Amino acid sequence: QSAFDEGGFAEEFAEGVFDLKILDPAMGSGHFLTSAIDYLAREIIDAQERQAAQQGIETVDEEHDINWARRQVAQRCIYGVDLNPLAVELAKVSLWLRTLAAEQPLAFLDHHLKTGNSLVGSDIEEIEELESDAGGDGQNASLADFGVARKGTIEQLMRIYEDFIAIENQDLTDVKQMEAKYDEFERNQLRQRLEAMTNVHTAQEFGLDNLPSDAYERMAAALEDDEKWAAIEDVQWFRDAQKWADENDYFHWKLEYPEVFYDKNGNQVSNPGFDAVIGNPPYVRMEQIKPLKPYLSSSYECHDSRVDLYAYFAERSLELADNRYGVVISNKWIKSKYGKNLRKILSEYQIEQLIDFGDLEVFEGITAYPCIMIVNTKSELENEVAVTRITDLSFDSLSD
Repeated sequence: QSAFDEGGFAEEFAEGVFDLKILDPAMGSGHFLTSAIDYLAREIIDAQERQAAQQGIETVDEEHDINWARRQVAQRCIYGVDLNPLAVELAKVSLWLRTLAAEQPLAFLDHHLKTGNSLVGSDIEEIEELESDAGGDGQNASLADFGVARKGTIEQLMRIYEDFIAIENQDLTDVKQMEAKYDEFERNQLRQRLEAMTNVHTAQEFGLDNLPSDAYERMAAALEDDEKWAAIEDVQWFRDAQKWADENDYFHWKLEYPEVFYDKNGNQVSNPGFDAVIGNPPYVRMEQIKPLKPYLSSSYECHDSRVDLYAYFAERSLELADNRYGVVISNKWIKSKYGKNLRKILSEYQIEQLIDFGDLEVFEGITAYPCIMIVNTKSELENEVAVTRITDLSFDSLSD
């Protein structure tokens, strides 16, 4: 007997954990995500041990041990994005090493760990919102039909995803089935066309200037017509947009992770987003990202001519987080003139904790002025913020 097999709160707790969605939008080699896996898996096993102690039975069986918990958490809860394809592969290796289990294949992770620019992309609904600006009843009708097609496509993708997540990943046959299902998801024709339309929308925000006034209506009308779509693919503005998307690694969150934002019927869920967004975003000064500057300046409220790249990650993370945002970030935004816009954004949320390390050399050989910030994204700023200033590093754990 085991606590998990006996049902009760341990099994219920585990299923609750598996429903969580944890994101690192600049995951690098996956250090934060592997730590999240360890933490959540340990909580699952602790729940089993508490229940076992109450019932006087064996604590954990081989089928529901710490390795099983890690694999389940890695495949069901963990999401990561990085601009560097090599970093994504290294992150997969990190998670594989953490979730190795005897006589079982490596965990399938391609569906949650992806390459792309977390800061650059569009919501597919933004195209539907263009309807009010469209000219003529025929064009408006095309965009209305597009809304129906978009919802139907998301519904298709959610069915594929549910079939995918139901596969156990216990042997090589399971892995092959998962690969086939994920390929079906990626190659879904309507999904690819929605992505192409969203690429056009993002390219327009980047400054694509050869777009005809009825571009979206034409694409919407061709969405489910192979002959019309082939004609769209042959025009210069469409080809330019797709080329720009490839060069700048556009990442459209709702098309990449529909299960985070939609229900099985293709409707947006009441609380879309990730339960927690974590990480340590890159510190890159604006002068080093000049090609992105026009887009960032028009798309982000935190923009300032001198603001660091981490500020844009903070704004995007707050948009994506449905509950908590926990980050290691530079403390320069707290007092600097260029941090004014980010401070204004953060003033709309309840910052729960701020741990400031000042100019301590937390990262060996680098003075990064780091701080740790925990934000409750469900609440407005109503309570005091717990602020701690660290003056030396002579401790083993922050909890000390």
